[in-house]
Amino acid sequence: MNRAVVLSIGDELISGLIQNSNSRIIASYLKSHGIPVINIVTVGDSEPEIIRALEYAKYSQAPLIIVTGGLGSTHDDITRRVVAKYFGRQLVFRPEILQKTEALYRRRGRKMPEIVRLQAYFPDRATPIPNPIGTAQGIQIEQNGQQYCFLPGVPTEMESMLKESLAGLINEMHGEPIYSRTIHVFGLTEGEIYTRLRDWIEQQSEIKVAFLPGLSDTTIRLTSQSAEGIKTCSKACQNIKSILGEFIIGYDDETLENVVANILMTKQLTLSVAESCTGGLIANRLTNVPGSSAFFKTGIVAYSNESKINILGVEPGLINEFGAVSEKVACEMARQIRKISQSSIGLSTTGIAGPTGATPQKPVGLVFIAIANAAGCQVYRFVYSRDRVSNKKLFSQAALNQLRLALSQES
Repeated sequence: MNRAVVLSIGDELISGLIQNSNSRIIASYLKSHGIPVINIVTVGDSEPEIIRALEYAKYSQAPLIIVTGGLGSTHDDITRRVVAKYFGRQLVFRPEILQKTEALYRRRGRKMPEIVRLQAYFPDRATPIPNPIGTAQGIQIEQNGQQYCFLPGVPTEMESMLKESLAGLINEMHGEPIYSRTIHVFGLTEGEIYTRLRDWIEQQSEIKVAFLPGLSDTTIRLTSQSAEGIKTCSKACQNIKSILGEFIIGYDDETLENVVANILMTKQLTLSVAESCTGGLIANRLTNVPGSSAFFKTGIVAYSNESKINILGVEPGLINEFGAVSEKVACEMARQIRKISQSSIGLSTTGIAGPTGATPQKPVGLVFIAIANAAGCQVYRFVYSRDRVSNKKLFSQAALNQLRLALSQES
């Protein structure tokens, strides 16, 4: 079986300044072509560390090694020089590479900095990997039956080169396809999900099940490399749905806001949102969905008591008696935004994101979510114990999920 190793180079990666999205993209793409990644190694911009990583890749005997990072023209872009040293090759000037780079700058209406000329120096007997959208060309070297492909670290350039410039090589190495599906679950912990699925999981022989817990949901990843992998994964999704039911909020690339949007558009319903503790996050998520103007009418961030009273029309007496964070106020906010906007549904949130504002009766992380429609108003209470930003995200997730559930129950 063809296998691959992925090496990522960059001080910014090992320091935690940025996430290593390149490795995820490469591994996912290779897996879809039946080329499993057996290891991902990340090192800084250090010659000894890069050489040690290349030595590991050599002794792994993986036929394909993809390396990203360090091909630019600044002082910390040392990959080109280290590659030449490691493979015992000279850096030679390639005028055709410089010409392509100069042409790209001319098309962009900019003057090429002199330092960019460094990118035209290339290890001899290496093959350039075209960069369709950037200046740094990749480097391909074959040695002892292994293909080493060095790509820039800029994610958009790397992905373009991976899927376009390396398409021929990857197709040649294409193995048995690895099929996968993902299921997104909200409202159950990882342990609760496993407890419910344990008996089913123990009966599986042709499918691998993994759990990926996150803040907003837990993802179940199903993987199969059997001859009927598509059917195997699809059947597994059906089995899990029969066990987890309404806790499943989406599949594969679906987001909760996409699911809610599709239901609203299918049922030809409109929605307006009155937010306090979520600060516009729900409106932002819903309007990220293409075509959201078909269902989304109004979003108001009524953060202060005055705005709840003066903009939404909440009765001051309700706030004085029950507090802004209460079932009564949440319901009135939902009713009023629905009335003001003339929408089918009104959704509201009011809560305490923290770290201040709590009382003995109302802890940090408390949120009330209300959904108003022609039949009346339903209020839901949740308590989360995270930091302020995480609580806001969970509040918005809970609100969209309750809306999903309410819409699914409607005829």
